[in-house]
Amino acid sequence: MLIAYSGITFAHMYIQMIKREDIKNIRERLGITQEEFARRIGVTVTTVSRWERGDCLPKSRVVIEKVKRLKSSVN
Repeated sequence: MLIAYSGITFAHMYIQMIKREDIKNIRERLGITQEEFARRIGVTVTTVSRWERGDCLPKSRVVIEKVKRLKSSVN
Protein backbone atom coordinates (compact mmCIF):
# COMPACT_ATOMS: atom_id res chain seq x y z
CA MET A 1 0.00 0.00 0.00
CA LEU A 2 1.31 3.43 -0.92
CA ILE A 3 0.34 6.49 1.04
CA ALA A 4 0.20 9.74 -0.89
CA TYR A 5 0.87 13.15 0.57
CA SER A 6 0.28 16.12 -1.72
CA GLY A 7 0.48 13.84 -4.74
CA ILE A 8 3.86 12.32 -3.83
CA THR A 9 3.95 8.74 -2.62
CA PHE A 10 6.34 7.57 0.07
CA ALA A 11 7.75 5.14 -2.51
CA HIS A 12 8.59 8.11 -4.74
CA MET A 13 10.28 9.89 -1.83
CA TYR A 14 12.22 6.69 -1.06
CA ILE A 15 13.49 6.54 -4.65
CA GLN A 16 14.49 10.19 -4.47
CA MET A 17 16.75 9.37 -1.50
CA ILE A 18 18.79 7.13 -3.81
CA LYS A 19 18.87 9.87 -6.42
CA ARG A 20 20.68 12.07 -3.95
CA GLU A 21 23.24 9.33 -3.39
CA ASP A 22 25.93 9.17 -6.02
CA ILE A 23 25.85 5.57 -7.21
CA LYS A 24 29.09 6.00 -9.14
CA ASN A 25 30.77 7.34 -6.00
CA ILE A 26 29.59 4.33 -3.97
CA ARG A 27 30.92 1.95 -6.63
CA GLU A 28 34.25 3.74 -6.94
CA ARG A 29 34.73 3.85 -3.17
CA LEU A 30 34.22 0.09 -3.17
CA GLY A 31 36.92 -0.12 -5.83
CA ILE A 32 34.83 -2.27 -8.16
CA THR A 33 33.87 -2.13 -11.82
CA GLN A 34 30.39 -1.53 -13.14
CA GLU A 35 30.30 -5.22 -13.99
CA GLU A 36 31.06 -6.28 -10.40
CA PHE A 37 28.64 -3.71 -8.96
CA ALA A 38 25.90 -4.97 -11.29
CA ARG A 39 26.59 -8.58 -10.34
CA ARG A 40 26.45 -7.81 -6.61
CA ILE A 41 23.06 -6.13 -6.80
CA GLY A 42 21.53 -8.31 -9.51
CA VAL A 43 21.13 -5.87 -12.39
CA THR A 44 22.75 -5.50 -15.81
CA VAL A 45 25.85 -3.43 -16.53
CA THR A 46 23.71 -1.31 -18.84
CA THR A 47 21.43 -0.49 -15.92
CA VAL A 48 24.35 0.58 -13.71
CA SER A 49 25.71 2.70 -16.55
CA ARG A 50 22.33 4.40 -17.03
CA TRP A 51 22.07 5.12 -13.28
CA GLU A 52 25.54 6.63 -13.23
CA ARG A 53 24.74 8.86 -16.23
CA GLY A 54 21.49 9.93 -14.62
CA ASP A 55 19.37 8.50 -17.43
CA CYS A 56 17.17 6.69 -14.92
CA LEU A 57 16.99 5.79 -11.24
CA PRO A 58 16.68 2.51 -9.35
CA LYS A 59 12.99 1.68 -9.12
CA SER A 60 12.88 -1.60 -7.28
CA ARG A 61 12.84 -1.42 -3.50
CA VAL A 62 14.98 -4.58 -3.42
CA VAL A 63 17.65 -2.99 -5.64
CA ILE A 64 17.55 0.20 -3.59
CA GLU A 65 18.14 -1.80 -0.40
CA LYS A 66 21.08 -3.63 -2.00
CA VAL A 67 22.67 -0.34 -3.07
CA LYS A 68 22.19 1.05 0.44
CA ARG A 69 23.85 -2.06 1.93
CA LEU A 70 26.81 -1.66 -0.40
CA LYS A 71 27.01 2.00 0.57
CA SER A 72 27.06 1.16 4.26
CA SER A 73 29.91 -1.30 3.69
CA VAL A 74 32.00 1.61 2.39
CA ASN A 75 31.34 3.93 5.33
